[in-house]
Amino acid sequence: MSLLEEKMYGFITQPDNWQLAIEISEKMDYVKDRLLQEFWREVKERINGRLDSKEWVVDMTDLYDTYSYIRVSHNSWENLFFVAFEGLHRDILIGIQRDLESNKVPNELHDQIANHLTSIEKNINQKSDWWPGYFFTGDDFRYFPTVDKILPSNRQALVDKYSNMLLDLKDKAKPIIDEAMKQITAGA
Repeated sequence: MSLLEEKMYGFITQPDNWQLAIEISEKMDYVKDRLLQEFWREVKERINGRLDSKEWVVDMTDLYDTYSYIRVSHNSWENLFFVAFEGLHRDILIGIQRDLESNKVPNELHDQIANHLTSIEKNINQKSDWWPGYFFTGDDFRYFPTVDKILPSNRQALVDKYSNMLLDLKDKAKPIIDEAMKQITAGA
């Protein structure tokens, strides 16, 4: 045991401190959950505040849904494409998502979008059936070093980073998705 661990052990095992340590331990899940809820709500509000609500829809699921997300979609995209964060309570990814349940987006068009995305956004390095392009942000809310970044006194920097990241990707992807929508409409 290190000297710090020894001192911590000695402090916590004092009868008065033991009860406090138990109370803190029992409340950590609540505190972490509240921090995450507040953070993502602020990110959503910041994004909403910077978009024209007549043209753009901002949507957010429950934080603990398996594929929890914040996503934006232009009205002309007919809910076929979204610029999104996913995994709001774990390792965050960002990218362009498509509605896989719709048969309006042929695989060739999906691949064409993926190729265009990698040419306009250097970080996009992965794709899947649902995602023509995405990347992980490097933040993982399962671990305390990331949670530290969203303490109330620290939060604004990450709110700014995430809202800017999504809006920048939206700006880069919009011409690509608009072109894809033209091809879908022409083929309909």
